[in-house]
Amino acid sequence: MLNSRQEFHDFGRQPGLTDIQRAARWFFRNRNCFRGGNLGTFGISPTSSGTGASGSRAARMDAIRQLNVRLDRVTIENLDWERCLTLWDRPATFFFLDPPYTHCSATLYSPWTIADVHRLRERLSSLRGKWMVTLNDHSEIRAIFNGCQIISVTRPKGIGAKGADYKEVIITPA
Repeated sequence: MLNSRQEFHDFGRQPGLTDIQRAARWFFRNRNCFRGGNLGTFGISPTSSGTGASGSRAARMDAIRQLNVRLDRVTIENLDWERCLTLWDRPATFFFLDPPYTHCSATLYSPWTIADVHRLRERLSSLRGKWMVTLNDHSEIRAIFNGCQIISVTRPKGIGAKGADYKEVIITPA
């Protein structure tokens, strides 16, 4: 694809696409928008170097090749988490779980309850595969995962977010 403002805006308005077509158009828009964060703003300018992934078709192809290598043998499911764990649980499987956080005022999704976290913890204890969970850092979460390795991290709230950082935990079996 050539760098084109018209293509950039057209790609955001095309209904009825396959998942592959939508992914390709998202990738193009992401690499050609302002700092990869605002998919509505064409980010190529006469003063940009044109050598990065946003300005160079060759660089975009290289990024796709690298992504292809990284995602080789990765399966992304859109299933209920309990069904996914049951379907894919094998000794060689690695599960990364990032469930909805608890004790928050999320607007894009329904927060989990402590009962949901207990149910997850119980299911994880019987997995044959390896796992890692990220959740908000809260005393009840830490208590539920007592006996596991818990690493505290602080991160910004969202891409390019300004203001307070968000505290979460990375949890793995002990």
